[in-house]
Amino acid sequence: MASIASSLPNLQVLDLGTESDCDLSQAVLKVTMRGVVSLIDGLPRLRALGLVFDATLEALPAAHEYWGVWNRNLTILRVGTSPIDAPAEVASCLSSLLLSLKQVDVSPLDGVRHKWERVSELLQTYSQVKEEGLHAATAGVDGVSYTGDGSDLVDAFVERSLVPMLS
Repeated sequence: MASIASSLPNLQVLDLGTESDCDLSQAVLKVTMRGVVSLIDGLPRLRALGLVFDATLEALPAAHEYWGVWNRNLTILRVGTSPIDAPAEVASCLSSLLLSLKQVDVSPLDGVRHKWERVSELLQTYSQVKEEGLHAATAGVDGVSYTGDGSDLVDAFVERSLVPMLS
């Protein structure tokens, strides 16, 4: 994935086979969430990504592995039939990486659809919390005044407060 990113740093749309009718949710995939992190890190202009990847808990990177990696442009994520077993953890990771992502497009096949729909629901909740937290932080609520974009404060809040509740 890193070689794709380094070869095409200005790429804005990348879709690699998410429209397939094949259910890959039980397949052993070589592309993991770490590969997605590499793409996001190397393709800062990416607006849409379609990729079947392993999003199971054992394939998720630890937070320190993607610390400082993010993309504000990517608003469309198509995951096809990507395997997933921990929607809350995946949503938390995606929310930290893809600041403008509010929904995930998934294959209509039943294998993993409901879990990815849960990720979309959580992303919408996280997005709303981020917006409210940003508004509160920049408005000086509770004696706090902050002039940055607030994403670091809100991400920390989501990690500490919401993820454990939803797991």
